[in-house]
Amino acid sequence: MDFEFQKLKKKNDQKEKNFQFRKDPDFKFDPVMFAKDLIKYGDDIPGECYNNNGSKSGSPMVYIKSFKGVIGWESFVQLDTDGSGEPPFKDPDRQNTTNLHSKSQHLDANKIPYIVLPSSNKIQDVLVGDLGILVDTEKGKYIFVIYGDKGPKTKIGEASVAAHRELGLTDGKKNRGYEEEGLVYIVFPKSRLRYDYGEGKKIPTTFEEVQKNGKEILDRYLCEEYQFK
Repeated sequence: MDFEFQKLKKKNDQKEKNFQFRKDPDFKFDPVMFAKDLIKYGDDIPGECYNNNGSKSGSPMVYIKSFKGVIGWESFVQLDTDGSGEPPFKDPDRQNTTNLHSKSQHLDANKIPYIVLPSSNKIQDVLVGDLGILVDTEKGKYIFVIYGDKGPKTKIGEASVAAHRELGLTDGKKNRGYEEEGLVYIVFPKSRLRYDYGEGKKIPTTFEEVQKNGKEILDRYLCEEYQFK
């Protein structure tokens, strides 16, 4: 048997071993463990490789991965202050707009936990308005987020002030990103369609709305797509 084929078969066997979801009614889905498994077992999406958005030299390239119907990646995170709200600090790169917006309103980075993807990404079925989860695997914390803005073509790793604050990554009062390992972004493709989120359509207006709808999408994902079998 070819050595490379053996390695691939071993990897796939390990995937199945780790994802035999149980029918046990007491089973509790753990986003932190799921995030770790996504990074470890997910498949790199061709062409979706970016520079880690940070100041540390020698940082590894970031590959966006597909895994069990979702996409995700692990990277640093810088503060995004774009949108309708007043920034808590002076940001010379700030814009008053976000790619996710209604006909009359843009997201408020101080209130809405949103994440950013490179403007050059061509991931199938993923558009602004899709919901997801931002996970700190080192601290065991997570929040639901929305894909709300597009960033530089060659860099990845950015989230709103609200996302930083709620995860305790920074106090959100200074333009200081989080450059540590273990931060994983997860996006549920097409999840925007359930709420009619999108450019020129509806947008979430409160933190609570993103948490409620994100939890609902996760529940539907688990129950309808993967029924622990």
